[in-house]
Amino acid sequence: VRIAGDQWNIFDHFNSGLPNSGISSIALEDTLVWIATGAGLVSFDGTQWTVLDTDNSDLPGNGLLAVALDSRGNKWAGTLAEGVAVYRKGGVVTSTEDDAPGTPGEITLLQNYPNPFNPTTTISFSLTHQTFVSLRVFDVLGRPVATVVSEIMPAGTHARRWNAEALAAGIYICRLQTGAFSQSHMMLIIK
Repeated sequence: VRIAGDQWNIFDHFNSGLPNSGISSIALEDTLVWIATGAGLVSFDGTQWTVLDTDNSDLPGNGLLAVALDSRGNKWAGTLAEGVAVYRKGGVVTSTEDDAPGTPGEITLLQNYPNPFNPTTTISFSLTHQTFVSLRVFDVLGRPVATVVSEIMPAGTHARRWNAEALAAGIYICRLQTGAFSQSHMMLIIK
């Protein structure tokens, strides 16, 4: 079932490519939905349904209990009795050697420097892959006071200089958000 506003869309084996076998787990990857079913691993891109099973893939068993995605784009499927299978179109990524040199191992918001500051500071952060980045500053009541970054950015370490000249002295919260990841740090403006 998918809901958009107050409209429910129900998908079943009668109106979609979803097998009639029960669903045990769902995982989201960008614009794709991955579904663990009793008849294999199903992907749905909004229009097309694709079923990976023992007949058309190396899946060791069709009865799946769970599906999960890792940061490298691999799909992990837990089977009922045949162990865990890993899938990725074009091949499973198993090591960091496939990353470009210097790609950070995790998304991180670093503490701004200097801190305390007046009126400028540098905010640095690391990205493991290209993604949409929101870097915003909030006052202690949670109200947004500045947007430092709001764009798609490549993997790597980035730094942005921020000028808080228009703000009063006090404590502010800097929050980095990329998809489901969010991290915050406190900053102190002195005047």
